[in-house]
Amino acid sequence: MAIARFNITLTHPMPEPAFCKYSLVDGSAGSFVEGLPDKNLVDYTFSKGFVTFEEGQQTATVEVEVNDNVTSDFVKTFYMMLYDAHNCLIDTTPIPCTIIYNGVTTTQDEITSFYSLSSAPAPVDDLPSFFSFLSFSSPESYRWGSLTNIFARNPFWITEGYYSYYSQRNLKYQRLCNAYELIQDQPFGDPQPFNSVMQRTSISTAYKYGIKTITSNHNDSQWCLDGCVGVFGDGIFTEKVFENLLQTQTRVFQDAPGFCGIQLNGEPASVALQGMTTDIFNRFSEIGLSAVREINDQIYVLVDGIGGNPTQFSSLNAGIANIKDPSNRDFIVWDIYLDTYSGGGAPYMDDIMKEGDGYSDYPISAQTGPRRLEWVKPFAEQYGWKFMIGETGGGQQDTKESLSSDSWKEVVTGMTNGCYYENIPMGIWCSGPQFNGYYTDFSGLHENTYPLTLDPFGSTTRYGIYENGPESPVLGQFSRYFEPDISLSWKLIPSVTVNSDNTSVVTVDFPYNPTYSFDINVLDGGANGAFPDGSGATITENLPTQTHAINYTPAKGACCALFSLSETNTDTILVSPSSLQIFFNTDMFVDLGLSPTTVIWPCRLVADYKGPAFSLTKSDGTSPTDFYYTLGGAENGIGATVDPTIVSQFSPDTPLVKTWYDQSGNGADLGPFKGEDSQWGNATTTNPPSTYTDYPRYMMARDVNFYVPHFGGDFGDYDNNDRLYNRMDMTLPIDGEMYYTFFFAFGANIAIGLDDYTFTYAYSQKNFIFGPNSQLNITGESEIVTNVPFVRSQLNIYSVEYNGGSLFSSEDGSTTSESGSLILNFVGGSSGITIGANQSTGEISVTASGSSSSISYTAGHYLVSSGEFNGGMRFVWSDYTYIYVLLTEYWGSARYLIYKKDGYLRICKNGSQIYSDSAEGPIVDQFNGIMNVCWNRFYPSCTVSDIIGFIGVDSAVTDDQRDTIYQNLYSSIQTTIS
Repeated sequence: MAIARFNITLTHPMPEPAFCKYSLVDGSAGSFVEGLPDKNLVDYTFSKGFVTFEEGQQTATVEVEVNDNVTSDFVKTFYMMLYDAHNCLIDTTPIPCTIIYNGVTTTQDEITSFYSLSSAPAPVDDLPSFFSFLSFSSPESYRWGSLTNIFARNPFWITEGYYSYYSQRNLKYQRLCNAYELIQDQPFGDPQPFNSVMQRTSISTAYKYGIKTITSNHNDSQWCLDGCVGVFGDGIFTEKVFENLLQTQTRVFQDAPGFCGIQLNGEPASVALQGMTTDIFNRFSEIGLSAVREINDQIYVLVDGIGGNPTQFSSLNAGIANIKDPSNRDFIVWDIYLDTYSGGGAPYMDDIMKEGDGYSDYPISAQTGPRRLEWVKPFAEQYGWKFMIGETGGGQQDTKESLSSDSWKEVVTGMTNGCYYENIPMGIWCSGPQFNGYYTDFSGLHENTYPLTLDPFGSTTRYGIYENGPESPVLGQFSRYFEPDISLSWKLIPSVTVNSDNTSVVTVDFPYNPTYSFDINVLDGGANGAFPDGSGATITENLPTQTHAINYTPAKGACCALFSLSETNTDTILVSPSSLQIFFNTDMFVDLGLSPTTVIWPCRLVADYKGPAFSLTKSDGTSPTDFYYTLGGAENGIGATVDPTIVSQFSPDTPLVKTWYDQSGNGADLGPFKGEDSQWGNATTTNPPSTYTDYPRYMMARDVNFYVPHFGGDFGDYDNNDRLYNRMDMTLPIDGEMYYTFFFAFGANIAIGLDDYTFTYAYSQKNFIFGPNSQLNITGESEIVTNVPFVRSQLNIYSVEYNGGSLFSSEDGSTTSESGSLILNFVGGSSGITIGANQSTGEISVTASGSSSSISYTAGHYLVSSGEFNGGMRFVWSDYTYIYVLLTEYWGSARYLIYKKDGYLRICKNGSQIYSDSAEGPIVDQFNGIMNVCWNRFYPSCTVSDIIGFIGVDSAVTDDQRDTIYQNLYSSIQTTIS
C-alpha cells in the first residue's frame, strides 16, 4: 500500500480549537470500506471523519491508503471534500488526488462539477407514458447501518462499469434511493456532501450511457413521520427542515444532465406510527411538492401513496387526493408487490401460488399485478393523478441466486404487461451492487441479506466493475422486463352500446394475435336479461384484431345492468374494464307496476324527474345551492348523476348536505336534524331549530369500489347536557299501510366510540337498528333479539319488506252515529253486516246480517292521518283466522276489510334473507313513520356512515320484483367488479 497525504491549512492560528468534517469521494478512482472482501481490487481506501486544529495549530494531515497493486491504462482521481466547519471557514471545492499508474498520462472522462447550486434548472423532457426502470435500494448510508455510529457504513454507488452494462440491456431509467444522515448531531436536514457528490456523480455517469434518473430519499419519510413524535420527541424535524432538505437536493441536482424527477419520501408509510395519524404524511407530501416547485417547475415530483391493502387504496390515500401540482408534472407512487400480500419478504413463488392472493379469492397468477392495478386505477383517474409503480417484485428465495421459478417470471411479466396496457411506469426492485454482502466488521451493523442483487457480473462479494465473469442469472431475467412482453397476458376490451329499443350490443375487442383459441362468455351480474343469440363467443387462434358482438335484451323492469366477461383462461388474460355499467332508458318502477313513495338515490332513477339531487352549503353553512343530475344519461333520463367536479368548484373543502331531494314527487326529502326523534320522545317535545352545524357532510364514497355521493359522519357540535345529536330525518308515509317495502344502501359503516345507530326503523315495539358497529340489532326495550353481522367497507343494500296479510274480502258501507255518542255504527253495503265501534274504548260488536246475536272484540283504534278516510278512525282486531280492519268517517262512507293471517316482515341484505318474522295487519304502531340517519347520538365520537340512498314503495313486492330492484340499485352505484 502507498500513502496519499492531504494537507489542510488554516490561514492563521486560532486561539481556540477548530474542526471540520471531511469525506473522500470517488472520481475515476474507486474506493471500498476497510475490512470488506476484495480490497485488493480497489484504488484507495475510503474514509471520512474530522480534521481537528488544536489551539495555535495551523496545519493538519489526513492520510489515505492507495492500492499500489492495481494496474490501469488511465490516470485516476479521487477527491476530499470539507464540510460542517466549527470556528473556521472552509473552501468546499473538491480537493483532487491523482493516481498515476506506471507513467501513463491518459485520463478518463470524469464528472468534476460535484456540488453545483445552479439557479438555472436544465430542461426536462416529458417522460413517456410507459417505461420500466430499476429501483436501486443502494446506495444508502445511515438507514440500514448502525444506529449509533455515524461512520459505520459507506454507501456503494453504482459506477461506470455497471451503467455501461445496463445500457447494453436497454435500461433507460433508474431510481436511486439514498438515505441522508438525518441524525441528532445533524438535525437540520443538511445532506452530507459525500452523499450529494456521489449521487450527482451517479446521475451524470448514468446519463452518459443514456439512462435518466429519478432520486428517492428514504429517510425523508422515516424522519418526517416519526421525527415529530417517535424519535426526537420535541419536533426537531420540522416542516421547514423538510422543505429546506428537498430544496437543497433539488438545487444540487437540477442542472445535472439526466436528472428528471425527485420522489418526496422513498418508502410510503404503510400504517400510521404509534401516536400519529396519516395526516402528518399527507401534510408533508403537500409541503414537499410546494417546496420543490418554488425553485423548479421542470422536474417531475413523485408523491408517495400510503401503502397497505390495494383494495383500500382510495380510503388510505384520501388525504392526498386533491393535492395539485401547478406544473402538472406529478405522479402518485405506490409499491405493488406480487406475493400473497403487498409487501416483500415472500418465500418461494410456487408456495405463494398455493396460498392464493391475500386480497381476493383469485389465485396468484400472471393477472395478480394487473388485478391490483384495477383496484388503484380509479383513484388516480378520479382525481387526475398519473400513477407510477415505485417497486414491484416477489418470490424472494426464487430470485436470490437466479429466477428459478417459471411461475415467478410469468407473474412479473403479467405485471409489466398490465402497466404497459394502462400506461403506468413501473419500477422493479432490485437492490444494488454489493447489497447482499455481509457487513459484520463494524460494531452495531446489521447483517444485510437482501437477495435481489443486480451485480451484472455474477458476483455478490466482488466489486463488479473490475470483473469479467458471466452475466448473473438475475440480471439476465430482469433485463427482459425493460420492454414488456405482451405474449403472456392478452387483454380483452369489452364495450356496450344501447339501441333505441333498449336492447344492447356487447362488443369484445381482442387486438392481438392469439396463439391458441379460447371461449368468452358475457354475464349481466344477475339482472336476468336474455342473450337471444347466445352469450358466448370464441377467440380464434392466429386471427389478429378480432371483434365479437353479443346481443342482449334486458329483463322487465331493468334500468341498469353490469356486464362482465368470463373466459376459459382467467389466469393469463386480462379483461379491462373488469365490468361495464349500462343504463337503459327504462323507468324501473313503472315497468314493474310499482309506485314509489320515496326515491333518494345518487343517480336519477325516475324518468323525467327534473328537480335537483341535493342542496349543499359551504362548510360554514353559507351559500345554499341546488345540484342537478347533469352527468351522463339522456336528457332527463335514467342514470344521470351529479358531476362531482362542479361540487368541488363550489366548495373545495367538505360542503354540507342541507337537503337530499325525493325524486318520487311526494316530497319525502331527507333533511337535517329536527330534534329528539319520536321513538324515544313524545308528542310534547319542544325541539330547537336546525342550524348548519346539524347538517352532515357531503362526501364521495371512496373506500369501496364505487364512487357516489353519500352522507358523511363526524360533523356538527355535540351537546352533552341537552343530549342532542346530529342526524338526518325523513318521515315515511307508512302509517296504516298494509304493505310497505323499502331499500337503503350503506357503504362504509365504521364507528369509533359509542355511537348508538346510523339507521333505525321501528315496528311492533321493536327497533331495527342498522349499525354502526357492523351489526343489525333488533331490540324490544333493551333485549337484543338477534344480531346479524354485515361486512365493513363494502357496498351493502338492505331491503325491508312488510306484508300485513293477503286480502280476503273488502266491502264499502256507511257509518252513522247518534249525537253525543262515542259509538260508530257501520252497515256493510253488500253483506249487510253491522259493526258497532266505540271510538273511546275500542270495544267492537259484530252482528251478521239476519242474526240476533253479536260477537265482541277489543280493537286497536287510531286516528287516520292520511288517505281517503283522513280525519276518521281506524279499528284493527283479529281472531284465530283473520285480521279485521274498519276504516270509517264519523258520518258517511266507510270500508270493512278482512285479511288472512299470512303476513310477514322480511329483511334481506344484498339479495339474501337475513331475518324474517310474522306480521299482522296494517302498520299502526304509534312510533312508526320515522326513518333516522343519525351520527354522534348520546356520545361524542367519530362515525363514518356512508348512507348512500333510500327507496320506498307503498306495496308488497314479489321475489322477482325485489331481485330486479336490488340488481338495478346495485348496478347503478357499482362501477367495477374485482
